[in-house]
Amino acid sequence: MATTSKKFRADEINNIVTNVHETLPVTGSLVVDNNNVKSYGHDRYISVYDADPVLASANQLMDISYCSKLDYDVSPNDVSKDRLTMYNQFSQVLTGFDTDGSLKGFHVASGSSTQEIINFFVVALPRYLVKDKLDGKDFKFEYGGQTITVSGSSSDNSPAGEFYELQTDNALTQGNCGILYIEAGIALISIEAFDGVILDYADWSTNPTTMVAYDEFRGVFEKMTFKNTVEVNSTIYTCQVSFGDFNYSNNPTFTDASGSIPAPSDKKTYITGIGLHGPAGELLATAKLSQPKEKTNAKNYLFNVRLDY
Repeated sequence: MATTSKKFRADEINNIVTNVHETLPVTGSLVVDNNNVKSYGHDRYISVYDADPVLASANQLMDISYCSKLDYDVSPNDVSKDRLTMYNQFSQVLTGFDTDGSLKGFHVASGSSTQEIINFFVVALPRYLVKDKLDGKDFKFEYGGQTITVSGSSSDNSPAGEFYELQTDNALTQGNCGILYIEAGIALISIEAFDGVILDYADWSTNPTTMVAYDEFRGVFEKMTFKNTVEVNSTIYTCQVSFGDFNYSNNPTFTDASGSIPAPSDKKTYITGIGLHGPAGELLATAKLSQPKEKTNAKNYLFNVRLDY
């Protein structure tokens, strides 16, 4: 019997997830150029663009912030208080609170134990570059002749999701030097990773502005490379057209004056597209074939229709 529609069996609908990656380099020439930097009166962070920020075509590359848990104790002033506030805010978002209500803070491996990171730069990448998340193992930051990469496997005991610890090949740095939060697109880099690279960061605690820290960081920035990830969720519908299916057309030329198909008949149908309908018969999606497929009682077909979202 000729058919005009068919229902899917459960095994003819399959859901898959595909990860699509894009490798992106941020070169030092963009970060060092003062014309590409947007600063703010509060000095809590700066924004780096790939061109002058006043241009409509400029794209933001990153925000850079300097946070310190210690500077306020060394030299209490408005600037060091802002650095402590930024530290607390990032800790709330990225590490959360302990059972006693205190901030957990940032800890990384150091030999057989752990150490707390109390002074660090934060590099926050915009969502249009991060996409769904970063592929942590391909993260690389080159600065002042040194290189920072991920260390070991990832962990996920953070409110911000999955993260990796960072390590540097700087021989003056003890233990791991930072944390990369791949879902948030945020890298924390300890100031100790810059031992021997930035010479005067010990004076930052008493400096009346944080811009000196940003300038030092940008001055040794050579290249940052990372790979983003987009999760493409797909549903594949397997459309089986059997020998007796879809051999009839509603075209008036397909029948004789009485509405019957002449016998013997040389009439043929052609499959040009596939429509996916909902439970009430409403058309939800269509798929078009690159060329019509001739259909007769002697031919059957198997089509896969893929919906990405």
